[in-house]
Amino acid sequence: MADKYVALTFDDVPQSKSEQLLDILKENNVKAAFFAVGQYIRRNPDAIKRMIAEGHEIGNHSDDHSFLGVKGKLNEREIRQNLAAVQEAVKSITGSCPVYFRAPYFDYSDELLVIAKEMGMPVIGAAIDSQDWAASITTGQIVSNVMNTAKDGGIIVLHEHSEGDLDRTIRAIPLIVNELRREGYEIMSLGELVKRKGVCLEAGKIYNSI
Repeated sequence: MADKYVALTFDDVPQSKSEQLLDILKENNVKAAFFAVGQYIRRNPDAIKRMIAEGHEIGNHSDDHSFLGVKGKLNEREIRQNLAAVQEAVKSITGSCPVYFRAPYFDYSDELLVIAKEMGMPVIGAAIDSQDWAASITTGQIVSNVMNTAKDGGIIVLHEHSEGDLDRTIRAIPLIVNELRREGYEIMSLGELVKRKGVCLEAGKIYNSI
């Protein structure tokens, strides 16, 4: 039995690669947390349905992928409306609201964290950054970035959509899974990681690892 645990998360879903992502995760028997964008959810509700049906989790990643923290231009009311729109979009499909929040670009402010707290959502960062968003990155580099920063309790961030070759993350997933398992890690969803670690996440607090 594995004695080290990591959580797998994907940002910017659902888009054109959702079905492929879900297929590869199913093939590798891995559950993940998908941080969804409201506008994308409304375009592709079936992808959200499949994510839930296959045991994955849905997080709030803003309604339009805009800056919401120190780099953002939205006022408090607009930020609340932005996050609430995602909660409602997911609830209309799954019957429940997302539990977790991650800001686009990891752009936070004290105000945004207060809003997340009031909405009851822990804020999920990432201790293990694949950097698969970089336009020129290769599949091999994505795998290396994950393995070089892997640690027990760490949260991995990958992206469905990025600049350049959109299949590089798809190709990287089975390689990452195999390498992590060979190193003694068990890969799981956020909820399972929290359960295994026996912690209670606080709304409005940022967690890069559990």
